[in-house]
Amino acid sequence: MLSNFIVSIEAVLPMFLIMAVGVLIKKSGLIRPEEQKRFNKIVFICCFPPMMFMNLYGKNITEA
Repeated sequence: MLSNFIVSIEAVLPMFLIMAVGVLIKKSGLIRPEEQKRFNKIVFICCFPPMMFMNLYGKNITEA
């Protein structure tokens, strides 16, 4: 049971840390709203598809 908890923390914690960094950057005013929109577009167009490919590549479909 503890191993399942550790696996779930390892999967969720990095995403929360990335989100926290984003919130801190937004609150501190390091980037303007126009830049935020541009960065959001870059992430979803350039970074999201390779990330999805890497997550799905090599997975056994029959196990799902």
